[in-house]
Amino acid sequence: MDALTIRRAQASDAADVGELDAPEKTTQRIMYGRSHANMLIEASYLALTAETSTGEIVGFMSVNDQPPGDLCEEVAYLEYLCDSFALENHPTNNVLCRLKVHTTLFLTYFVYKSTASASEILPEMLSTIFHLLTSMELVVFPAHNSLGQAELAPLLPHFHLATKVNPNTKGYDEELFAEFDVLVCPGDAFLPSLAIRKANIEDHDDLEPILKAQNQALVDTFGDYFLAELIGSQTAHNMCLVAQPPTVPSRAVGIMAISDEVDLGILRDCFDLSMYNNLVKPPSSAVAGGPGGSRLEKILKRRKSPKMIMFGPPASGKTTQVDKLLAQYGLVHLTINVLLRVASRMSHPTGKKVKRHLDKHEEVPDEIVLTLLADRIHESDCITQGWVLDGYPTTEAQAQGMLQRGIKPDVVVLLEVSDEEVAQRLVKVSAGMETKPRLKKYHDHAPGILKCLSRDQALITIDGTKDKEVVTYSLIQALSASDKTKLTRQHKGSSITDGAIAPPTIVICGPPAGGKGTQCELLVKQYGVVHLSTGDILRAAIKTGSDLGIKAQTYMNAGELVPDEVIIRVVLERINEPDCQRQGWLLDGFPRTEVQAQTMVVQGIVPQLVIVLDVPDGEVIKRISGRRVDVDTGKTYHLIYNPPPPELKDKVTQRADDTEETIKVRLSHYHTNCGAIVKTFTPTSIVLAIDGMQAKDKITQEIAKALAKPVVSDQTAATTSPADGKPSGTVPIAARNGPPKLIICGPPAGGKGTQCELLVQQYGVVHLSTG
Repeated sequence: MDALTIRRAQASDAADVGELDAPEKTTQRIMYGRSHANMLIEASYLALTAETSTGEIVGFMSVNDQPPGDLCEEVAYLEYLCDSFALENHPTNNVLCRLKVHTTLFLTYFVYKSTASASEILPEMLSTIFHLLTSMELVVFPAHNSLGQAELAPLLPHFHLATKVNPNTKGYDEELFAEFDVLVCPGDAFLPSLAIRKANIEDHDDLEPILKAQNQALVDTFGDYFLAELIGSQTAHNMCLVAQPPTVPSRAVGIMAISDEVDLGILRDCFDLSMYNNLVKPPSSAVAGGPGGSRLEKILKRRKSPKMIMFGPPASGKTTQVDKLLAQYGLVHLTINVLLRVASRMSHPTGKKVKRHLDKHEEVPDEIVLTLLADRIHESDCITQGWVLDGYPTTEAQAQGMLQRGIKPDVVVLLEVSDEEVAQRLVKVSAGMETKPRLKKYHDHAPGILKCLSRDQALITIDGTKDKEVVTYSLIQALSASDKTKLTRQHKGSSITDGAIAPPTIVICGPPAGGKGTQCELLVKQYGVVHLSTGDILRAAIKTGSDLGIKAQTYMNAGELVPDEVIIRVVLERINEPDCQRQGWLLDGFPRTEVQAQTMVVQGIVPQLVIVLDVPDGEVIKRISGRRVDVDTGKTYHLIYNPPPPELKDKVTQRADDTEETIKVRLSHYHTNCGAIVKTFTPTSIVLAIDGMQAKDKITQEIAKALAKPVVSDQTAATTSPADGKPSGTVPIAARNGPPKLIICGPPAGGKGTQCELLVQQYGVVHLSTG
């Protein structure tokens, strides 16, 4: 017979099933009662058809949780079987298999084509049943005792006569039930079972021929006693398991060696493990769930306005990070204290209840708080902008109450901070109040809250002990795993609207003497961007007497380095000035560290282009170590590229920081920081690595290609009509500072409502109407 395909029966198979002629129709009615193929296909627990490679149906079988024929109305029959019968000699002579209600099915129909072989069709169909329904152990067929050996012959190779083990059956309809013999097909015949246990040294003789036959290379590499050593040296970290058949319990037929002491480096060298993240665990800030943070990505792609809960111990920095999220995503900040204060001023009954509790300094019941919270998140600003809830829930009951009322966040952010760190922070802000009760309450309730909230929500875990800017950066990077969140990020200084291209914003990196200064001059000339260097910015801030300038001057006067925090604030303040916003900017020598780059990203100041000039270390050393300075005039020469005149040969000197040893140290710092800076900007900016050994004009051309096209300032685009080029007197919404504020006017039925809906959808503004 052709190879058979066993599949689930379909309603369209009914006509072909009706044509199957074995056993003949009279025998079918005696065996299975009166039934119709359509009914069996629709109503059975499982119905299968067997078809050949040509698509011809040659067999049909159905199984159900109730017996066939006249017995189907007898609800007690299955209980009678389980109480009275067992299958002997299964799987060995020493085992008696009792029937069980929940692991037994009945054969309700089996027919096949007389020209086909039942001995081929029946085992294939039974095997499919036990493989599909792995919890089922037995298939039972009640055979009417009027059926002879010839009628039952197709079943007997696989169905065995059950033995009556309980003669006391007075509680059942013995007269009817006694008309049927019980045939049982055990699943073990199709799903051979194996027992798994820890290996012992006695298994060696069974396993050695298996190992040699399948992997001679192991024996050749590790020696004849490799297997014995493997079994004999088991520890908590290295273990061997063996499989043994139930028929011969003492014989091992397979072995598995498992260990958690693995040299991952060797595996990575030998195999391409990129699809498994190179066997590296994701960072603690990664999203909980399936591969690549996928659940978070799906959630945030599905949601236009993210809904978040900020969770963590007291003094973990939740409010600080919420403020950052508000600036980054434009979310609505929800706190229970504010909700209660607002409600207490209202004249409705709930507001009066809240006011009474607050006046008595009592805790407001959860029922009231949850009602207020549910009402608040359904207001238009929360719906259009999304929300972040800070400081709530504080108990598992509150978390369950939120979910029951449909208050379901997309993301739960957990800030992890050690108890020691929390205690130190609380001492600074608690004014002598006892801190241990607050920590104990958090630890008592946190596991239950997280278990409740993380069932259907994405959980992001962030190390809250790091610098607050680094924490924010880690959080935003985790949230930015989705294209949707990238679209909602509000970068300062990079408003790009249809018809208006933002001015270029550039960061240039390169080793000392790598040609940055030359390219900066050319870029300023070509694009009109504002050239910014940290030295110039600091000197300007000091000169103008700004607060930050005075702070920087204090450090400089004391002979100390200006801290990162001050430099970052000075630079960010300068970038937000009108000329930089209008013309664009070019940062030279900043950021110098990963923290500075991360802070820029957190603040929404992301360059359009990051230029990395690649110059070999040997060339850098040659360029710098050859520099000489005329001590009288201060003019700089180079021994190779611009040698001093002969009369100055003995007067020029080398600066102390131009020696080869000093240059190598500077290069080491540069390489360490440059890679981290580029990695920080890679998700948000174009990174252009250029061979710095090329001619300067060639480098400039490559930069121009990366910037793609001439830059039009926001101001020019805002005041020019695309139709005729004349000033229009209007400024696009996205080009203005701050969120848009609109009034829409028009006659009745003029379409104001329709446009309001579109504006809310486009800009996320809050829709206000007097009605």
